[in-house]
Amino acid sequence: MLRVAVVAGGCNGLTYDLYFVEEAGPEDTVVDAGAVRVAIDRASAPLLDGTVIDLPRAESFRFQNPRAREVCSCGASFEI
Repeated sequence: MLRVAVVAGGCNGLTYDLYFVEEAGPEDTVVDAGAVRVAIDRASAPLLDGTVIDLPRAESFRFQNPRAREVCSCGASFEI
């Protein structure tokens, strides 16, 4: 299962953190995205609401977050 979290850091204040976990935590939201299940912690869920995560042709993940006001040039951090 893929865990997606929002953590402090990056040039714009927040960054995405992705890693694999065996199972979701008791307070996680789990989204079934076809072949991949995604776990999101309670604090990150409102910051990720409406976000689309894309993996175009074996490149890095691309986040389209409608809540982000500013995104750094490399796309790794954002501001809400």
